[in-house]
Amino acid sequence: MLIMKLQDLLKNNLRYVWKDTLTLRVDYFLYIVDQAIFSLQNRFEQFEVYENIFGFLFSGKKLRSLDDENLKKYCFNLECSLKHNTHSDIDDLDLFSELKVLREIIK
Repeated sequence: MLIMKLQDLLKNNLRYVWKDTLTLRVDYFLYIVDQAIFSLQNRFEQFEVYENIFGFLFSGKKLRSLDDENLKKYCFNLECSLKHNTHSDIDDLDLFSELKVLREIIK
C-alpha cells in the first residue's frame, strides 16, 4: 500500500515537472529564441540596405571591379540616399571623378 502511494506521488510529481518544463519551454524559451531570430533578421536586412548604398566604398577590390557605368550608378544612388529635399551632402559627378582617380591609383 505504501509503495503504491509512493508510486502515485512520484507519477504526479513527474507529471507536474514535465508540465512545468513544457510550459517554461513554450512560454519563455521559444519566445526568446523567436525574438533573437527576428532581431538578427532585422539586423542583416539593415546590413543589406547599407551594402546596397555604400558597398562599393567598402573595399578596393569592389571599387576596382566596377566599370565606369556601374560606378556612376553607385555614385548617383549614394547621392540620392544622402539627399534631403534639394540639399545634398555630395555631388555624384564629383565623387565619380574622384573615385575613378582612386581606382587607377589602387590598381
